[in-house]
Amino acid sequence: GSRDEQPEHKVKIKSFALDIHPVANEQFVRFLQSMGGEKDTNNNDIIRLRNSRIKRSGGRLIIESGYTKHPVVGVTWYGAHAYAQWIGKRLPTEVEWEASAMGGLDGLAFPTGLDIDHTQANFFSSDTTAVMSYPPNGYGLYDMVGNVYEWCQDWYAYNYYDTSAQEPENPRGPEQGVYRVLRGGCWKSLKEDLRCAHRHRNNPGE
Repeated sequence: GSRDEQPEHKVKIKSFALDIHPVANEQFVRFLQSMGGEKDTNNNDIIRLRNSRIKRSGGRLIIESGYTKHPVVGVTWYGAHAYAQWIGKRLPTEVEWEASAMGGLDGLAFPTGLDIDHTQANFFSSDTTAVMSYPPNGYGLYDMVGNVYEWCQDWYAYNYYDTSAQEPENPRGPEQGVYRVLRGGCWKSLKEDLRCAHRHRNNPGE
């Protein structure tokens, strides 16, 4: 893996629960309706509708035909964070995400083992697929890799693993940063990006 995935080290995390599949358009539309718009309470963008499968028509939110069960796309970190709070949950930390993606396997590159193919995840393709279209991992979680990138709670730091190797109890990422962590790769990703350890990041408003 890349330098930002090293050093490999053991961490301890408290038990937690994770939704079994990424948030679908039909779930996110209910949240947007309750928010009454595409901004959160601090006026940050929740979603870029032009990048999504959700459209506004005469004041109503419409999901493009056939995309009800597809994962929502175009969501900013602020939007993912706000949705999680709205439903009484939170985003996973980066370490929680990685432990979940591994599905109980140890030391293997992908949730599926040493390799992954197009019968096991949606990657290097032209569009999203409905959630739960592929077999779950060892923890019963669907689409941990491929289909859509997933926001984590943490700020991103290139050298954060140097810190968490020294402080392995429940690592929660750096105190501040410019980018937030994304994990799992997406439908456009190369196979390499679907590794459980692969770290990605983006501006939280993107």
